[in-house]
Amino acid sequence: MNMSITTRIGLALLICLLCLSLANCDRNRRSRRKNSKTPKAPVWKRNSKPRKGESSINALEGKSLTLVCPANGHPKPTISWSRDGRGVKSISNLKVKQQKFNLIFPSVRSRDAGNYTCLVANDLGSLNFTYVVDVTKVKMLKVIPPQNVTKSVGESATFICRVPNDPSAKIQWLFKKVSRDTNSMRGTTQDAVFLQTGANPEVLHIQNVTYNDEGKYTCLAGNSHDMRYENAWLKVVSATDRKDFMKTMPPLIVSTWRAPYEHDRRENGRHANESHSQSKEAYPALVSIWTIYIIVGSVSGGVLLIGLITIIVAVCCQKETSGTYKSTNV
Repeated sequence: MNMSITTRIGLALLICLLCLSLANCDRNRRSRRKNSKTPKAPVWKRNSKPRKGESSINALEGKSLTLVCPANGHPKPTISWSRDGRGVKSISNLKVKQQKFNLIFPSVRSRDAGNYTCLVANDLGSLNFTYVVDVTKVKMLKVIPPQNVTKSVGESATFICRVPNDPSAKIQWLFKKVSRDTNSMRGTTQDAVFLQTGANPEVLHIQNVTYNDEGKYTCLAGNSHDMRYENAWLKVVSATDRKDFMKTMPPLIVSTWRAPYEHDRRENGRHANESHSQSKEAYPALVSIWTIYIIVGSVSGGVLLIGLITIIVAVCCQKETSGTYKSTNV
């Protein structure tokens, strides 16, 4: 029994010594391989932009940008960056960071445009490559939104959405049906769907409207740099409700209202009729009634103020026989 235990201990020690010997041999082999590696001057890595000669870079303002100069060599090469002959570290208003062979711009600005040169070197040689960086300023889209529309059942409704500062912008229309609520047009919504338009995507025309057409219409406008959306509502009423509403209107309405974007319609003839019809819907003549109410109220308020001042003067001041006025205590 004792011999068996001794034999086991001896075998375990022998195995441990063998493992240590193998590990030491592997370490020595790796060290010899590393020391025997042939010194080599820097070369561009395969499929890298410097190796392909792709030097032109078009960056978008506000976006991130990374310039890369990856290279192999032994000893491992170092890298430095310069812009138009000046080291990037010496340019105070240049916000970049270096990471290995990369020069990273977290957010490109228009003043960051220029020629960026990377210099990769070790004891056996050097490489350099220049990126020509242009920065494109992103133009934010300006959208003239569609206007809310109220129509009777069976009438036609038109929404117009324009992008005056980018005629090439893509426009799509989105419709989300809303359960009919005559007070607020709010309620349970259904999933939105994209709508088909005619040859002019700026105009969405709905013929023979029904209550099912009532809801929110969204104009989506975008280009390769920016996207905007604007909403408008279509409210559908019965013909009876519309007639009753018209009966409540005063018999005489004098309106000085002028449609918005009149100058734009003169410059863009193809939108004239569409904008005119939509603007009438968006700005009814009821605005004129409120204008009259405000004017009458202002005049009445002025008359009351003058009368109040007259009463105060009469109470507080008494005219004496000498013709002068004497203040009295109230």
